[in-house]
Amino acid sequence: MPAGPAGLAEVTVRVAVDRYLDGVARAVAGHSLAATTAANYRRDLAEFVEALQSSNQLPALVGEVARNKALAIA
Repeated sequence: MPAGPAGLAEVTVRVAVDRYLDGVARAVAGHSLAATTAANYRRDLAEFVEALQSSNQLPALVGEVARNKALAIA
C-alpha cells in the first residue's frame, strides 16, 4: 500500500463500517439521504461486509474512510 499523509493509520473493517454508518446517520440528519434508504444500509455487519467483498467495494470503503480521516487531520 502506498504511503499516505503523516498521521494516517490503517483501520479495521469494523471501524470502517462503523464510520460509514455514522456517515449514513449524519446524511439522514442533514436530509441528504432518505431514512428508508439509510435503513437499507444498516444491515448486519457480517452481511454488509460480505456484500462489499463480493462486489469488490471493501477497498473503496476503507480508502474513503482513510481519505476522510486525512482530511480531518489536515
